[in-house]
Amino acid sequence: RLAAAKIGGRGEAELTDELKRNVVLQTLSLVNNQIDPWCAVAIAQVLWDDVVLTALKLSINIGEEGATALGVALKVNTVLVTLDLGGNYIRAEGAAAIAEALRGNGVLTDLNLWANGIGDEGAKAIGEALAVNGVLTSLDVGSNGLTEEAALGIVRVERQRNKLTSLALENCGIGPTGAAEIAEYVSGSAVLTELDLARNDIDNAGAVALASAMRVNQVLAALDISMNVIANEGATAIGGALAVNAVLKSIKLRGNSLGTEGWCAIFAALRDNKENKIESWDLSGQGINAEIAKVLVEYLSASAVLTTLDISRNEIGEKGAAAIAEAPRVTTLAPCSPRPPRLRGHRLAGPSPTNETGSIVIHGLEAASGGSCSRRSPREASRQQAWRSHLEHDTGLLKVGGRGLTASEWNALEAREHTEGVLRGEDEELQAALLASLESIPHERLERALRNYERHHGLKPGSATFWQVQRSSAGFGGWIDAFADLDVGGHDDEDGLLVSGAED
Repeated sequence: RLAAAKIGGRGEAELTDELKRNVVLQTLSLVNNQIDPWCAVAIAQVLWDDVVLTALKLSINIGEEGATALGVALKVNTVLVTLDLGGNYIRAEGAAAIAEALRGNGVLTDLNLWANGIGDEGAKAIGEALAVNGVLTSLDVGSNGLTEEAALGIVRVERQRNKLTSLALENCGIGPTGAAEIAEYVSGSAVLTELDLARNDIDNAGAVALASAMRVNQVLAALDISMNVIANEGATAIGGALAVNAVLKSIKLRGNSLGTEGWCAIFAALRDNKENKIESWDLSGQGINAEIAKVLVEYLSASAVLTTLDISRNEIGEKGAAAIAEAPRVTTLAPCSPRPPRLRGHRLAGPSPTNETGSIVIHGLEAASGGSCSRRSPREASRQQAWRSHLEHDTGLLKVGGRGLTASEWNALEAREHTEGVLRGEDEELQAALLASLESIPHERLERALRNYERHHGLKPGSATFWQVQRSSAGFGGWIDAFADLDVGGHDDEDGLLVSGAED
């Protein structure tokens, strides 16, 4: 287990020497270490002759040099099927090198380029290579500062190619029009099983278009449309699709504004559709009230396939909580929300909660009815105490122009918290401290830090989140004046995001 082992210097040399003699190791993960681009070059050279390693994860600071070396190696390597480069900074040049390799590589099936600052130029190179590649089945180009047109360029290629089973376009500037075109692709695809459109702006119109696709698609099993400005109209359309869909196993709707009407439409549709296949729901902090809880209980009682439900941080009341606890098949009540796996890209493909009993496991029911989750491991308690100390030392992390957070701003913050596993909502005191800390920072300082972070990572202006900036090694304060030393690279031990400036 070498992920987050802080390998560097001498460790790099020893590792590459061992890999040259490798005859058994098939999967190597070096996520969140301290190796530099030249170590990535050395690993790439090993791949020239390696006939065993089938999966490589280098979510670290490999840079353009490392990506270029990997691209050259992929032209001759005949065994590697999974390459995860999520969270690096390979930019357009590195993406072009990987794309060139894809033109001739006949074995690589899974490529993750999430958060690499490849921009439209890099996306174009990947799309052109995809057109002549016959084996790649999983691609993640999310959070790369793409415009909608660049993202749709890849979609258009894939509509003709028709090979991808998993496509991730998180935070790619996709609006209602782009979502409608993607919906056409979904409607006609017989192979796509996972689609990630989280953190875009598809709005109600885009949700309606995707709902229409869900009515006819017979293979899509996982859809993430979290944080997409979807309201009641879009939710009602999605509910109509779920009323007839018999293949979807996971749909993520966090960080939208579905409201009582929207959530009720969705749960009523699933209640009445005996063929629905939804296996789990994360409803933590999604505004589930007593009225929604009534329909939710009816759905729980009717579902034969649901195995996991997180209902924490809602306002369902004691009666709502009691009704959920007494629903058929609800046999396990877990006090706190499960921490999701810390993934980079391909989040849809993460492991589902294990439940072999055929019952429904409910997480956070006490917290949903006004209580709090108190079961924390010593490591979790230590982590949260560290955050308290940090907040006390450096208050005012995100206040915007003298006002409090809007609903959409908090949804964005909360959704980032959940998907990245930064904090959990069990600790009410910690949440209160965080919110209180958002009261003092001037708007111009916030904007400067966010824009500096985006510029350095090649991200689309306005796409960076507070969590990305604050959890980097430089921290929020470090990015305010970051451009004095942008040529100095580093990496974040927690996120694997390229940063510059001081260490923690």
